[in-house]
Amino acid sequence: MARQGKYAAYQQLRAPEDNISRDIQYWNQDNLIRQEEQRQQEQFQFRQDQAAQDRKQKLYDKYVKPLNNFQTASQSLNEVKGRLLQSAVEEYVPLMEIIENPKSSREDVLKAQLRLQNINNLPENLKTFTDFYTNQHNSYLKGVTEGTIYKNEEYEKAFAKGFENIQLGLDEQGLPVVAFVDRDGDGLADDPQGALLDFQTFDQTQRAIPSFDFQRKFDFEGYIRDVAENLAMKEEKIENGVVTTHTKGANLEALDLVTDRLFNLPGRTEAALRDYNLEGTDENMSKIKDDFKKSVLALIDTKITKEIDHTAINQARDDARAAKKDGLKRPRLSEPVTPTNDIWDFAATNIDPDKVNAIGVQGVTLPTVRARDGKTYSNAKVRSYTYNENGEMVLDVVVAKTKTITKTDYGELEERADSGDEEAKKELLQAQLLGTGGAKVTIPGTNERVSVIVSREDEAFIHRELGQTIEEGRSRAYKNEAPRETKKRTIEGF
Repeated sequence: MARQGKYAAYQQLRAPEDNISRDIQYWNQDNLIRQEEQRQQEQFQFRQDQAAQDRKQKLYDKYVKPLNNFQTASQSLNEVKGRLLQSAVEEYVPLMEIIENPKSSREDVLKAQLRLQNINNLPENLKTFTDFYTNQHNSYLKGVTEGTIYKNEEYEKAFAKGFENIQLGLDEQGLPVVAFVDRDGDGLADDPQGALLDFQTFDQTQRAIPSFDFQRKFDFEGYIRDVAENLAMKEEKIENGVVTTHTKGANLEALDLVTDRLFNLPGRTEAALRDYNLEGTDENMSKIKDDFKKSVLALIDTKITKEIDHTAINQARDDARAAKKDGLKRPRLSEPVTPTNDIWDFAATNIDPDKVNAIGVQGVTLPTVRARDGKTYSNAKVRSYTYNENGEMVLDVVVAKTKTITKTDYGELEERADSGDEEAKKELLQAQLLGTGGAKVTIPGTNERVSVIVSREDEAFIHRELGQTIEEGRSRAYKNEAPRETKKRTIEGF
């Protein structure tokens, strides 16, 4: 029994050979099973990946066309476009899944289709963008070189490194958008990682709306020459006694109008302020316009011609000789006095004694004067003159008394005519011509004073005789400033 127990204990300590073999066989079979399961799983995953790839390829074939980045002469522009195309490619799958997903809403599908279509058109759209900015840059350089536009510091800083500082993106519809950003806070679009300053949509690019404000220059010197050559002229005619002055020069009213119209045209005000380096205030614009008009007037000649009425001068000389022959003294004026109603009959002559004085006159006789009421006086000796409320000259004159005669009065006239009285001869002839009487004849040795409102011609004659101009004569009569005389002027042009 003891031996048997020892054997059993040994058997427990030492496994039999056939048991080890069975274990090894089990382990090998388990490993094979695991390998088979892994192989089957890998084959399943491969088939799934292949199916997904096939689905993706079918979607690509159905919805996607190649995005080719056409090359330009600008390396920085090629890189900017390449980055945008690469990011656009990553949107294909999500958009196609929305389109193919039966659970997607109609609105989401339409948005995805529109965005996918625009991404497919991205190379063509980018060409529109490229052409626009290339043309803009070339136009800017040409304008600065030729002096037709001002330099734009913001534009030059933004594009100092080509298109490196410009960002391209896509809007909600998948159309390209140009972004101008600033990082250093100087307000200029000079860094693609900075804060957004402005952007330009594809629609603006298509319509060629400039991304920067390129201020146009204007040839103001040329404008000055054109206005000076074509400005309407004005002719003024001013009569002063025996001298008539003709002045032909620039029409100032027309110049004001042309100047205002010019500076109201788009861009002119801004350009002028920039040329003068002034701020845009009303006062500064007035200074610029005044300078413009002065420059125009400097190119326009003003022609002044004077006409002298030699007939009037000769007549005055003859009158002076006659006066000297008759022993009359040289005409002269006396001190002004306030008019009285007894002499001037304010109601009839419309004189205001608070406004005017009566100026005494000696040595002036009017051969014939016709009053405003139609009466005619001969050999009227002027004693004084003044002016009424209508600006008309009123004379205080001494004339011979007259009477209306009949045929029975001819005897008296005949006696005087026979004695050599020339005036009586004229009156007698007039009476005889009338036949039935009614002639007005002078009563010898009797005079009367009358106030008469005279014509402009008689007014000019009086002042000429007194050796003064009409303006001087009027100034003497008015107690305060004389009303300005309205002169007839001829205006040509504008």
